[in-house]
Amino acid sequence: MTYVCKIGENRPIKTFSGHEGEVNCVKWGPTGSLLASCSDDITAKIWSMKQERYVHDLKDHAKEIYTIRWSPTGPGTSNPNH
Repeated sequence: MTYVCKIGENRPIKTFSGHEGEVNCVKWGPTGSLLASCSDDITAKIWSMKQERYVHDLKDHAKEIYTIRWSPTGPGTSNPNH
């Protein structure tokens, strides 16, 4: 489970369930509406705050994934035209 919490709230504002192994890293996308997570289950998933399930499931890895990073270019970044 991955919980999105807000300071001052008693409960998570969003709960994402989908990984079958330990979640190793989470990162917000440049616009703040998408969250990426990676796990010992050999997958990376992209979650939307507007949906209950992941919007992308990246499954072509051969081993556990320990870190994840968004591209520094494209919409929502400081380099939108690259």
